[in-house]
Amino acid sequence: MAEKIFIAALIFFAVTSTALAASRDVKLVNETGKTIACLYLSTIALEDWQEISELAGEVLRDEESVDIYVDPASFKPNPIVRYFDLRAEYDDGSAEIWGGLDLFNIAEVVLKRGERSVTYEN
Repeated sequence: MAEKIFIAALIFFAVTSTALAASRDVKLVNETGKTIACLYLSTIALEDWQEISELAGEVLRDEESVDIYVDPASFKPNPIVRYFDLRAEYDDGSAEIWGGLDLFNIAEVVLKRGERSVTYEN
């Protein structure tokens, strides 16, 4: 009986983890007061930065937004990820990182400077 419960728990965890890590679109709003030249994502604390292609070759001015597509399968070592770090490089050469963003349970992230804070919108 205990073995059946254990197997059922493993199946539940696998299904739940996969559902949490489904690909999705997220809107990023720049309220930093600066122009963002590049945006990068990494799985939490790994610093394996991948450029966000939706901004490649463009800039994101203050008060502008961009919709990005987040696909956990493109991140290593584990395609079932939930939390990300986001790095912005500004046009003045400075950079800022927002850590531990749960991009699979939110529809919009408002980036702000100073306290490295973000505002989430569902």
